[in-house]
Amino acid sequence: MSGAPVCLRDFAQLRPVWFRAGERPRHLDKAYAFEALARAARIAHDRALSAEYLGQARALGQQVEDAEERQMLLDDLDNIQR
Repeated sequence: MSGAPVCLRDFAQLRPVWFRAGERPRHLDKAYAFEALARAARIAHDRALSAEYLGQARALGQQVEDAEERQMLLDDLDNIQR
């Protein structure tokens, strides 16, 4: 299995871990989940879906308080669009 199904599977497996640990995912965690989905959609040649996920990741990224983490995320998102 490769591409979008793998990223979706990985995200689905991570989600319960956050809740078992008693933590809520941070904006950065959620943004990187959408970043992974955007990459998977791009691999699957679905540019529209990739753009949708990138938009969600960027919106969450604007809520990341740490400037260095926010910039790292935005740089990674820019990489997808190249």
